[in-house]
Amino acid sequence: MYDDATRYVPRYGTKVAASLAGISEPTVRKYSQHLSKHGYKISKVNGRDRQYSDHDITVLTEMKRLSDESGMDVGKIAQMVIAKYGSAPLEDDSIQTESNDETALTPIPQDFAKVVELAGKTYWEKAKQEMTDEISERIRDEVKAEFQSELGHLKDELRGMMEEVAATREKKKHWWQFGR
Repeated sequence: MYDDATRYVPRYGTKVAASLAGISEPTVRKYSQHLSKHGYKISKVNGRDRQYSDHDITVLTEMKRLSDESGMDVGKIAQMVIAKYGSAPLEDDSIQTESNDETALTPIPQDFAKVVELAGKTYWEKAKQEMTDEISERIRDEVKAEFQSELGHLKDELRGMMEEVAATREKKKHWWQFGR
């Protein structure tokens, strides 16, 4: 019978873990480094030799599967696997863990619906802003064209009025010409 408590007990060295996960020892080390960078806790004996549990083997196997299927970057795969499986709880104080909080990246959100919703909102806000800008520009161009047209009509009317005034002045007799 498989006990959930033993699932997290570290009991395999790198060579055995590689064999169980179906990958090479260097690949186990590489995956372990990426997992540790992203906050996954891998047990170490005496602060040096990594020890893997059944849970760790599952994580390594999943990383290999994702790497083979997708060809994604190992760092991203590590984030995805950690988001899916989480890190094993360590209860044994004698086992030291490896963690590097300075280089830990933001984990991939587990609620992808929220990510999609946020992306949709961002897209529509940007699209709405672009449409508003385009409409504003069109209205500005139409108002400018209408203003120029109206200004042209006013110039024509003023020219006509000035010609009438000039014609009226020429026809008007000066005071000294009234006696004739």
